Formats: sequence, structure tokens, C-alpha cells
Amino acid sequence: MNAKQIENFANISGVEYVYNGYDIQRINELSNKTDERFDQFFEENEVFINVGRLILSKAQDFLLKVFQAVLEDRKCKLMLLGQGPYKKELIEVCKKLDLSVWDMEDQLPIHNDADIYFLGFQENPYYFISKSKSLLFPSFYEGLPNVPIESIFCKTNCILSDCDSGPREILLPDSNLNTKAKKPQKSKFGYLLPSFKANSTVNLDAPLTEEEEFWRIAILKSLEEPNSITAEDLLEFKVRFSQEECLNNWSKVLK
Repeated sequence: MNAKQIENFANISGVEYVYNGYDIQRINELSNKTDERFDQFFEENEVFINVGRLILSKAQDFLLKVFQAVLEDRKCKLMLLGQGPYKKELIEVCKKLDLSVWDMEDQLPIHNDADIYFLGFQENPYYFISKSKSLLFPSFYEGLPNVPIESIFCKTNCILSDCDSGPREILLPDSNLNTKAKKPQKSKFGYLLPSFKANSTVNLDAPLTEEEEFWRIAILKSLEEPNSITAEDLLEFKVRFSQEECLNNWSKVLK
């Protein structure tokens, strides 16, 4: 929740908030590392990434349906970084959509012949994020999610659902944080898109819904557009979420 939502929910006023501080130098150092297992794969492919627990609320089943439609127009890859109880269901969704799968658990070298890549837990997710075209993040709900913030530190554009809460605050902090996107909204750091219906499961037999079509178009657009993150915008963003800014804000609040 943002401060205004907390005030409305608890019927109080004067709420102050302080963002978590991030070790940006460490993230940058890790994002610049190489990994001989995957370096060539990233050189040869346009890759999108989703990072998070494999659970219903992350809406990865919707993402797979959308990505299958993307592949009808453009050859690219989707990596899923994370573990969770929904993995078997997601692999079953891939089978129903005729999406070929590579699974890290099979302990086979990565290759270019799959559509969807299940990477499981990775000690250095920043390497994978920094090499990807965009972060795809269709969650039904969040708090203030770390992954999109860290992705922007890695200079990777984000395509986020405008869910409760956090993504709008990250991508469009100067907008009305209590509104929801009814159509795609462009940001300096990517796109904010209408979220899918919370706690629902995807209908694989139906044509793309309006929300799913918005996602398909945004992903395809991101393949054509140059990275929109400028050095000036990145510096401003880093100031918002730096450890120094966090400490300064706590000092102000506790005075």
C-alpha cells in the first residue's frame, strides 16, 4: 500500500513512508558478471524474463498464453526465474499451448530450441535480468515489489501490471496512485498495463481478452523500441531508492 491507501484503509492521517534502500553498487557489479553457461544463449536470442515465485498470484499462466500469441509474430524466448508450487501447472499450460520447455532441473545444457525456460533459483538473478529485453511482471497484487526496481537498476525495461500495489508507484510516481490503467501507459522505464482479474486462472481455449491483447502488443513494441532508460532518468531513479536516501528519510521521520 502507498501512504494514501493506508490512510484510507485505517482512517488515519499524516502517514509517512520510507522506501527500502538498495545496494545499487552491488547490483550493478553482479549484473555485469558473465556466466559461461548462458552467455552465448543471450547473444543469440531476444529474451524476456519473469522473476518471482511460481504461484497463482503471479499470473504466469496468463503470461504464457500471451507469449504464445507473441511467438506467432516474432521469434523470442521467455525465462522464468523462481521456484514454487505452481511449476507443474505452468509446465502443463506450456504443453497445452504447444510451447516447448527447457527445465534447469533436467541438468542439460541450455539450447535455442525451446520457447520457455524454467531456471529455478539463481544465485545471481541480476545477470539474467540485465541481459533480457524486458522484465514481464503480470502479478495480481504486490506490496512494493523489489524485482522491477532492481531491473531498472540493471537498465532493463519493465512491463508491469497496474495491480495493488507498487508498480504504478515505481513506473509513474507522479500520477494518481489510486487510479488503475484501463489501457497501456508509457513510462520512462517501460509500460504499465491493466492487470488480469485477481486470483483467476487463464482460459486457454478462448481468444485473447482485451487485457491479454494489451500485453501482447506491449511485448512486441518493446522488441522494436530502443531501451528507453536514459542516464539522467536512471540517476533520478537511483536517488529515490538508494540506501543514502533511505537513511535521510528515516532521519526526517524520526526527528
